[in-house]
Amino acid sequence: MSDIKIDFEWWELVLFSPMVGWPGIIAGGAIGALAWRKRPILAGATGALAGNFLWALVVVYFL
Repeated sequence: MSDIKIDFEWWELVLFSPMVGWPGIIAGGAIGALAWRKRPILAGATGALAGNFLWALVVVYFL
């Protein structure tokens, strides 16, 4: 029997997400900036955050 367990807090996963979700940052930022041309900086930042967390969620879920 092992006493080792892998248990992460929510804030540790948020700190880890840019290392895993960097393709989502690039794709989400580009898609967001192109989709909302009236406010491209706000849309790019929002898209980058959403893309990062979505990509990291998919990577962690399927691995």
